[in-house]
Amino acid sequence: MLKHTTSVTVASLALLTLTSCGGSERSDAPSTVEAPRYTVIKETDRVVELLLEGATAEIATAAIWDWIDKGVGDREVFTIQVVRDREAGAVVCRGEYYISKHHQEFYSGKFVDNKGVWPRTLIDCPDPAGP
Repeated sequence: MLKHTTSVTVASLALLTLTSCGGSERSDAPSTVEAPRYTVIKETDRVVELLLEGATAEIATAAIWDWIDKGVGDREVFTIQVVRDREAGAVVCRGEYYISKHHQEFYSGKFVDNKGVWPRTLIDCPDPAGP
């Protein structure tokens, strides 16, 4: 029983860490929140922008994971961001997707430890609550 409780506690802590926003949080697992309806307002090979009015960090993260599940295709590196308003310019959350350790090091310019799992999406939420 202790083994089961420990693994549930560890899994719960990991899920909280992976789905929280507000800093440079690492997210290797999809959100548990149901994906909201959003509008793709920009899509290129390297950048995707989603419009989601009234988005919170949790809802924006769910939208990012939803789009990645449906739209990543054969992309190796890209940025996906969620905004509340086309004109405001404030990003609720942004995800950086890397297909491999090599791609992450090359495009981010930062050393990456070998403990990671790829593909990897790093999610940051600079404006989680909004105005």
